[in-house]
Amino acid sequence: MTALKDIAKIETTGLWRADEDAQRIEVFVSVGDGSLIITDISNTALSHWALAAVRRRNPGKRPAIYAPGRDTPEELEIEDATMIDAIERIRTAIDRTRPHPGRLRVLSLLAITVTLLALALFWVPKALRDHTLSVLPGPQQVAIGQSMLSRITTLTGPACADPQGLEALRVLNARVLPQSRARIVVLPNLPKPTMHLPGGHIIVSADLLDPGSAAEAVAGHILTASLRADLYDTLSEYLTFAGFRETFRLLTSGETNPETLRRYVDLKLTRPAIEVDDSQLLDAFSARSLPVAPYACSLNRDAPQAARLVAADPFANQPAPEVLSDTDWLTLANICQ
Repeated sequence: MTALKDIAKIETTGLWRADEDAQRIEVFVSVGDGSLIITDISNTALSHWALAAVRRRNPGKRPAIYAPGRDTPEELEIEDATMIDAIERIRTAIDRTRPHPGRLRVLSLLAITVTLLALALFWVPKALRDHTLSVLPGPQQVAIGQSMLSRITTLTGPACADPQGLEALRVLNARVLPQSRARIVVLPNLPKPTMHLPGGHIIVSADLLDPGSAAEAVAGHILTASLRADLYDTLSEYLTFAGFRETFRLLTSGETNPETLRRYVDLKLTRPAIEVDDSQLLDAFSARSLPVAPYACSLNRDAPQAARLVAADPFANQPAPEVLSDTDWLTLANICQ
């Protein structure tokens, strides 16, 4: 036995009885390879027990009382500490090799629980969010964007709405985003140059419309905001922020929680804009025949991206097509008047 690899054979005396009505007699007990043998004083074998089946009837007490099985009348009483220790070591070693259905059930239930928790924490919210985004109608996305815009205007003031300025803004929109249904809105006191909201809303700060600056710079900010809207879906970001319950509410009732939407918008106003990759920007500006240098120069001049874009401007040594006429640009610059 592995548990007794340091012992060839152990022998001792004990008291044995064949059944409950039999008288106990003194016997010799020996433990060998996988078996316990009981003999009388004349060395006649009285019983032969398989150690794998041996059970102790009084755990922790002395003398130890053993039986060859669970429900057998046969019984053996041993006082010798060495023999008791040997039998217990063998029983422990054998018990470790036995299957443990209860333990297996517990481990299986634990594994299932962990899997379900992982699904609940990671897969289910993402699946629900993706499904909601795929089935949410366009008009409802526009309405959500409008609700966000309403929250922003409570902080910045109402959208600039000079009629002639709005007409110039439509001209600029058609020049920069000819295939888009973007809804461009100019707001005063916006804490960042541009923002994009669900439903195609692009918010532009009135600070960009300085008559002394260039229309090309504003066009570049609008185009970059449109790229961000394509790359980073604000509605998906909002649903991630809102969480499982609010996403489920939007899916089933079509309603958003005003407080959750307010907290998201307030957070979005303070977050810096995500930088768009140089190659994507240059490709988009080239496709619209827009010079990139005016836009880059309106950024933080110390930003590494600004210097890279200026150096890569395809119109650095040639004139670019007109973005807005001087009249339209001056009209647009006065949209908040």
